[in-house]
Amino acid sequence: MGRIVVLKFGGTIVGADQRVEPTMDEAASLMDSHLAAGDFVVPVFSALRRAGGASGPGFSITDTLLDYRNIILGRESLAAGEKRFRESLAAPHREMIEALGLDHAGDLPMEIEALVDEAAQKAVHFAQAPVSPGHNDLLAHLGEIFSTTIIAAYLNLRNREGAFRLPVEPASGGDLGIVTDSAFGEAAILDKSMRFIPRAISAFYGRKVVPIVSGYNGITSIREGDRKLKYVTTLGRHGSDLTATYIAFALHKSMFQAVGRPSAERAWDDVQVYLVKETEGVLSADPKIVGDRAVRIPYLPYALAIEAGNVQARAIGPIRRAGMELRLFNPRNPDKVTIVGPRDLREGLYLILEPAEAVYLQIETVPDYPGALSEFIQHFGRFGVNIAEVHHEHSNTALVLDGGLDHVGSLCGYLREKGYQVEASAAYLLRVIGNTSPEHMAPFNALIDQYRPLKYAIWERGSRALTCVIPRGGINPAEVVGEIHDKFILPGIGPDGTVQGEGIPEEVEG
Repeated sequence: MGRIVVLKFGGTIVGADQRVEPTMDEAASLMDSHLAAGDFVVPVFSALRRAGGASGPGFSITDTLLDYRNIILGRESLAAGEKRFRESLAAPHREMIEALGLDHAGDLPMEIEALVDEAAQKAVHFAQAPVSPGHNDLLAHLGEIFSTTIIAAYLNLRNREGAFRLPVEPASGGDLGIVTDSAFGEAAILDKSMRFIPRAISAFYGRKVVPIVSGYNGITSIREGDRKLKYVTTLGRHGSDLTATYIAFALHKSMFQAVGRPSAERAWDDVQVYLVKETEGVLSADPKIVGDRAVRIPYLPYALAIEAGNVQARAIGPIRRAGMELRLFNPRNPDKVTIVGPRDLREGLYLILEPAEAVYLQIETVPDYPGALSEFIQHFGRFGVNIAEVHHEHSNTALVLDGGLDHVGSLCGYLREKGYQVEASAAYLLRVIGNTSPEHMAPFNALIDQYRPLKYAIWERGSRALTCVIPRGGINPAEVVGEIHDKFILPGIGPDGTVQGEGIPEEVEG
């Protein structure tokens, strides 16, 4: 008996640049250390992604696959579009293979070329057909197949060299029994998967083979006439996180099923799930802004982690259902972990997010009859503008919009043509996360008053964030963040990251 440890690795952890070898070495060493301790590991990987920076421009393989129609039809010919699409997929994976020393590793280069051929042929065919979410999913899920194919080859090479304890095999969500509904693009995992996942993992466990799981995908069955056909589905944004947390949830639930199930399905006595990040857990602020004053938050309740954007709500769902804990950490410092779980924290402000570029939009002519505001907001979707906040009272409406003024210029012109009185101001949106209370309001607003805010913070019962909007131009948002962090967050957090006063409360019923 031992633990099963589900480890989710993000796309930037295995991004294709000069850092791929050390980061993959860290990932392999982390997995092997768990195997050495008697654990069984279930690693889940995303498609390759690189953040832009000194190493070159950023990219996302999933975005490339989803943009197949524009890439292929946006060139002077289908042949030119197909060539561009092929190279967008082949080049970063070729770089990864070379960086890991796998360019002469058996049939791997040919396997990747075959996957590129499959993706390109499908993309050219789909680009000339009517738009289909099912087509998008059939292409998009290949990003994870690319990465897990390469990673499996890398780990098996280490295994043959005696540097990794067990052989590995790539496994898709469908291979593990992740069954979804038919909402292509953002499919929901069906609970019948709870029966299949433990059996699939038990089979790997029994063979002493580690499954290298491609996140983000599952399968659905659709009846067509007298036949049931299976189709690949994808799980939406942060779908690989959801893959990992649902696998952990299914394994955890199998530990508590009635006597009579095959014993192999309960060959473990604990399940843990980790999201492997590039940061040391969750920090009180961005170190690029506040420097070494940023401290790690050792524990966050589910709601605060979601509010802060550290974990997406759908990925937290399975963990919350089981009352489990989720751990976030960097493999370089495995002891520095932020635990996300069911316990709550006392009132306080715990972290401040990086300032977000925004537009503060004031409108004075929205009618006050029922449904008028909803009708008005529909205009924004037509221009692809996301609304971060809405404040409406009688005919006076203020909205906080994501992005800069150039992003909303066409929208503002359209609204003025429709007769609305519109005033748009370039701004920064600041969000402070915690268990807020009315007592925070007066001192918080007194601090930001010196920056002449476009919107003061407003407390609402049950709120998990204080938000304010400050104008752009002449104001250094990093200075504001630093002041808020030092005055409102650090006093409640000890130098070792512990909560002052009460510590972490006892677990409560979720």
